Amino acid sequence: MNMKNINVPLEVVCRCRICDRKIPLVVDFNDYNLFIAGIIKVQDAFPYLLPAERELFLTETCGECWDEMFREFEDGSDY
Repeated sequence: MNMKNINVPLEVVCRCRICDRKIPLVVDFNDYNLFIAGIIKVQDAFPYLLPAERELFLTETCGECWDEMFREFEDGSDY
């Protein structure tokens, strides 16, 4: 995470709906409010987060559970 893009840090604790793991993320307060209000998309609000961290905001699924859910599609043969 690139902390230089965060002016007013806000710790948000996201919970994975599958494994119930709690993952704390630090985001900018203003970015968070713009995202929650639906004004900007997650990738525009939090470009400093990893894609797996942004996915937590969208689907409440951590990266490990996401990978496990879609493991069978990794080789592309099941499309």
